[in-house]
Amino acid sequence: MGNILKLIEILDQAPNSNKILQLIELAETESSVDITKQLDQLNGVWELRWSSSKSPFLNYSPLLDNLQVLDPKKGRGFKF
Repeated sequence: MGNILKLIEILDQAPNSNKILQLIELAETESSVDITKQLDQLNGVWELRWSSSKSPFLNYSPLLDNLQVLDPKKGRGFKF
């Protein structure tokens, strides 16, 4: 659980940190979450705080509302 808490702290305090990817990988190994059984919990509007995408419009900016809408059951998601 320690890596998950560290990840949340880094995402909140330093969303551009180069430690995020490593912490995600560590958090995934210590988690028993099965996302395929929890798709309903992902449905909705989320604030995008970090992305592995190289696309400039997916970069985090504290000046913008980085919102995305997810509808995983329909295989849909978009950022606005």
